[in-house]
Amino acid sequence: MKRIILLLTIFLTLVACNQRKSYYNDDSSESYEESTSYKEEEEYPDGTYEAEVKIYNPDTGHEATYTLDVEVEDGELTKIYWNNGGWLDDSHFSPVDISDGSASFEDDRGREYKVELN
Repeated sequence: MKRIILLLTIFLTLVACNQRKSYYNDDSSESYEESTSYKEEEEYPDGTYEAEVKIYNPDTGHEATYTLDVEVEDGELTKIYWNNGGWLDDSHFSPVDISDGSASFEDDRGREYKVELN
């Protein structure tokens, strides 16, 4: 009889431990989902932003800084608008991550860009 009680106690303890483990695993997955959705909310929403754009041309050594409008889509820099009405877009560079407010890239002509959203 003592053996049956002992085995039953061990069995119930294992079941209880397993349920606690499952409970904690469920919480961690919710935390991950919450942190993921929070991270997504940190990204800049789609739209046009004013930015400081630094450009360096390694062929000439010329460096310049401009305040220009830029376009952001899905957390990526997709277009830079020049003051003269022109623009630089995905035909000149691959969209780059700017979800933290800054990005660096090189265009199809080898010019280096650093963009900081204001």
